[in-house]
Amino acid sequence: MVNAMSDVTAQNLVEYIARGHAFEKHVLGGDLTRSMQGVNAFRATETKGYYDEEQDKYVPPKTLKGGDLSIETPDDLAHYIENNFLKSPDTYGYVLHEQNSVCLCNAKDNVAMYLTWNNEDKDFGSIFRYAETAEKFDSSIQTYRDMEANLGRVFITELNNKSDPNAALSAINSMLDDINSNPQNHLFDKGNPNSTVQNEVFGNEHRPGRSWAQDWMINSSHNVKGHSEVYVKNNGLDIDAADCVCIATEREAELNIGRTIGSLGSKDSVGSHKGLGKKVRKAIKVNGGIDFTPEPALAIA
Repeated sequence: MVNAMSDVTAQNLVEYIARGHAFEKHVLGGDLTRSMQGVNAFRATETKGYYDEEQDKYVPPKTLKGGDLSIETPDDLAHYIENNFLKSPDTYGYVLHEQNSVCLCNAKDNVAMYLTWNNEDKDFGSIFRYAETAEKFDSSIQTYRDMEANLGRVFITELNNKSDPNAALSAINSMLDDINSNPQNHLFDKGNPNSTVQNEVFGNEHRPGRSWAQDWMINSSHNVKGHSEVYVKNNGLDIDAADCVCIATEREAELNIGRTIGSLGSKDSVGSHKGLGKKVRKAIKVNGGIDFTPEPALAIA
């Protein structure tokens, strides 16, 4: 049974984002952007240099403004969002009315966060940092201002924690209230009245923050509970170093096991590969573990 949307709080959404694709992409470095591949966007001081084949030249690293935020685990990211980003006087942004989305940026940390109910990953948004995140965010705001002046329509409502310390949180709670009160306006499939956010996002057993023990990515780094030692130290948290976790081994397990399972069982895989993917997932579900001995007919050449 799906919980009523009114039971879902801003803290829940923080958990979805911290354990959603944002962690994989921007903390673990799974970003496909050449300058950010393998880079923890919230710890690095510069982007990665790379060779641009199309322009036949080397692109040097850029300064990654905002400083080291010490984020290494999902709990680190969630704590940063809830206790720093959303409450900081340096956080500002806007509500995009057409999509009922909340778009925020912290100028000091050069970090942006988008809370969007209909993103493809169904993890309610993302948080990220690139070299020019704050500048591009400001440019987006100016673009909407220009559109409003030219078209005579209201596209956004701006907000700023400096003028109202609760501005960011209030915008998020208003978004939740609207989704709960008007589920028919938030359908993933316009022809299916049951494809609401409540069913498609919060009713999904594999959604971030819910039943991670059943997640198909066994030992996924997203499942790790606990803070990193560096985050605890730099943020003055009252947590013993012995209780801190390190993401390295879990990350290796995810790459070597979880991704293999996902790719083998995906809709694009065929024949023995797809069969093996199903076999592995079945072993996980039934036994809580993986039997790596392949049947002869499923062996991979």
